Amino acid sequence: MTDDRPAFDLASVRAIAFDGFGTLFDYPASRFKHTFADYGRTLTPALEGDTLWERWQDVGKRRWGQAKPEEGQGRTPAPFRRYREVWHEQFEMTFRELEHPADPAEGTAMLMRELIAARAYPEVAAALERLATRYPLALVSNADEEFLHPPLSASGLRFGAIVSSESARAYKPQPEIFRHAAEQLGLPPTAILYVGDSPRADVEGAIGAGLQVAWLNREGDALPEKIPLPHLEIHTLNDLLPTLLPGGHP
Repeated sequence: MTDDRPAFDLASVRAIAFDGFGTLFDYPASRFKHTFADYGRTLTPALEGDTLWERWQDVGKRRWGQAKPEEGQGRTPAPFRRYREVWHEQFEMTFRELEHPADPAEGTAMLMRELIAARAYPEVAAALERLATRYPLALVSNADEEFLHPPLSASGLRFGAIVSSESARAYKPQPEIFRHAAEQLGLPPTAILYVGDSPRADVEGAIGAGLQVAWLNREGDALPEKIPLPHLEIHTLNDLLPTLLPGGHP
């Protein structure tokens, strides 16, 4: 990250909002490819993992304006539809184009089970507990309620506001979901620091909605071209503590 990133204004931060999967829960974007490879081997006839994953992404990009499931939809359907419905259609189109007899409902259920089974990264609970001593915390996730709340409960994480794409009726990177979170917190977007791992959904989306952003880059990736620079770059949630808390070293 270069020094061209926007200046971080600590004094204006009155609350912190977090992405879910890949940020708090150990299910990063890179895991989807492995999930699809494992799933492909269970099908009859088996499907090669890269073939299934690449066609899934291609269908998503053509149909929803997205290349990866975690990036959210490029445009909101009218009326809004949950991931369960969108993914069913995406699996249906993928299997049809691959001329495979697999049941799209089973594919959707598989992906739901994977996300439900996700648990928090090791440092998350303690870091959130320390941050909560000074800031209201919120969760803002591209997720259906049915697969967001089980890992949240199993990991014992608590937030003053929980905003899913389903509850907001909008997907990141659309500004509406961030504005909905700001309303839930009772603050203007400029008073919220947003922490997320997805360059498009989280960094571009939150900056576009007027929030300051800490990009959680757990895997040491390069920020893609055309994505605005975040105010902060961190590699675990513990990296936030020295910046946000007096004497806040892990």
